[in-house]
Amino acid sequence: MSQTDVANSNIVALLATLLMRFICGPMCDRFGPRLVFIAVLLCGAIPTAMAGLVTTPSGLIALRFFVGILGASFVPCQVWTTGWYDKSVVGYANALAAGLGNAGGGVTYFAMPAIFDSLVKHQGLSDHKAWRVAYVVPFIIITAIALGMMFLCDDTPTGKWSDRHLGGTETPMVTSDNSGPSAFSSGTTTPRIANEKIDGKIASTSSAASDTEAQVDNSEGDLIDEMIVAPTWRETLQVVFSLPTISLAALYACSFGAELALDGALGSYYTKTFPKMGQT
Repeated sequence: MSQTDVANSNIVALLATLLMRFICGPMCDRFGPRLVFIAVLLCGAIPTAMAGLVTTPSGLIALRFFVGILGASFVPCQVWTTGWYDKSVVGYANALAAGLGNAGGGVTYFAMPAIFDSLVKHQGLSDHKAWRVAYVVPFIIITAIALGMMFLCDDTPTGKWSDRHLGGTETPMVTSDNSGPSAFSSGTTTPRIANEKIDGKIASTSSAASDTEAQVDNSEGDLIDEMIVAPTWRETLQVVFSLPTISLAALYACSFGAELALDGALGSYYTKTFPKMGQT
């Protein structure tokens, strides 16, 4: 295969990542990020294991397209972490998850050649067979992670994605004291007539205990389920073409797009520029 074939396969892989990221966003909204994450990993794991069957340039391009689906895993990853963490730490969580994901691209440059060398030196495989067998390792890792997500993880901190609009079993926090009205964490409180002026005199209301009970009952009744309404196409397009969205998309395209392009060409560059170094 020529360098042109390899370059074309890199372009196709990036195209697959781009298209799948557009699809994964709405899918996360509908089915939840966990299921989308699992689907993306399994769809990308199968062609990864089949990398050793490639014998033609067209086969390489087709394979790289389906392997490029794995690049869309970034979308459900960020949606998932955003839903799990409080706003005070969600930035740290997203940064850590995204950083580890990007670090995986760099680790691959060290791990895969090391696996290849191990198969050649310790297992006695030829170069022709070793690089093909090496792709079984990422297949096993990807599949194991997908199965772990399927059987060990939850959609949201409160359970299923379809039940997220029901909210938690939130109990109003009551702070009672005789000198002022009670404080609640949610709901609206019953107006408390602490002091009522009748005929020029101040009359005290009922006891603090009975007043507190009445306010708790009222606040619990005011906990209303959140209604989640799917956006219309017009609303979606307004968000997509808004200035903040376009600005962030342009910046991300320049940074992450350059990263993917460099990752795809870095191996060939080092091999050509520093031939004595070898692949490891």
